[in-house]
Amino acid sequence: VRSEGVHCAFAVNPDLPTGCCAVLTRRGERAMCTELKAARSYRVEHLLEPSTSELLARAHVVYCAVLFTPAVVRLVAARTEELGSMLVVSLTAPFVVRDAERKALLLEVLPRVDFLFGNEREALT
Repeated sequence: VRSEGVHCAFAVNPDLPTGCCAVLTRRGERAMCTELKAARSYRVEHLLEPSTSELLARAHVVYCAVLFTPAVVRLVAARTEELGSMLVVSLTAPFVVRDAERKALLLEVLPRVDFLFGNEREALT
């Protein structure tokens, strides 16, 4: 992935297993299955660490799911706007849009989102 210009800064939680995500695409359609596991414990402090903050500052495109804590999503949205980076957000799943707190967060950051994607079912929700 790095050879393609994608740089990642993973936070490690030694008490929880790593999450995973499988994505299938076919003829413009996407299906995604995610098990968050350690990603549920991601903290905004990791974004504020110098190495992660520097990586975020150099990024041209940043992907952030609204499954992260509101503090993480708000910080990423604010930083990408401040830096002129492209913010990419996925609707992720119908339950995300149905959840009142997640929906409110999505609507709050939507004006800062450059590219929003999801499937038809997520969009209709």
